[in-house]
Amino acid sequence: MVPLMAKSLRELEIEYILSENHRNHDVSNKLLLMEDDVFPNLETLRIKCTPRVGRFPMELVKAISKNAPKLRSLKIQHFDDAWFDGSQTWEKLTDISIWSSLNMQPFIMEIISTPKHLCHFGLDRCVSSVSQMVDMIDALVEHKETLKALSVRFPDRSTGETASLLLHKLCNLETFTTQLQDAGTQGENILRQFPKSLRKLRIVRARDRHHNHSPYRYWLEEHLRRLRKTGKYRNLQVFVCDTWEEKEGEEKLDFDGRDEDSIEKGYLGEAVDWLYLMP
Repeated sequence: MVPLMAKSLRELEIEYILSENHRNHDVSNKLLLMEDDVFPNLETLRIKCTPRVGRFPMELVKAISKNAPKLRSLKIQHFDDAWFDGSQTWEKLTDISIWSSLNMQPFIMEIISTPKHLCHFGLDRCVSSVSQMVDMIDALVEHKETLKALSVRFPDRSTGETASLLLHKLCNLETFTTQLQDAGTQGENILRQFPKSLRKLRIVRARDRHHNHSPYRYWLEEHLRRLRKTGKYRNLQVFVCDTWEEKEGEEKLDFDGRDEDSIEKGYLGEAVDWLYLMP
């Protein structure tokens, strides 16, 4: 167990082991009774439920937060029960990531709106409808002055659906992560709404061998071709990655040094084919 009095600790990772024999065991009360600022330098808390999804231990997180005045980043993974409580724990957070977790949808707007200065937000489970996605982006626009990185999945869109997601209003967004198949095609292309501030586009590699990627291949060809020809996002870098959370050493799609003729002759198509090679 990580020493509770570790004054120099900046990042704490907890594996919350779900056990039938210890389902009621909770150290939250012990933490709440300890002296203030047990973790005076703690900035990031990662908490993952294992070996299966379980109820989120909000009281434990609240207890740690109470004793960590510098806590700004909360990364949650593999939980399946309602857990947002509206406490001050959320107000001071600038970085919230929710990976492989269920049943957060009723609270997602509150989770986004409660922090005073949200800089990074990640959610790898898509909301159930485009209208809810519009509401989520609207909530994120409240943080348009501070939001620098966004990772989201998009719900299926019906042909001809034209709901604006207002991504262009995230005027300081620098990094955007999504799955290729969520990006839309032709008129539904969400990437046409990107703000000019965008510097990095991360595409999470598709893992479904049986999925029909033809429409998405058209999207990537069209989008990167337009970037090359118009220079609209002159400083944009495009990466292909295997995880939602950003890692070092991700593969960069590099089109520098290619003239227009080589692009027209199918280089982009070859690059897109490469995207779907399974690791």
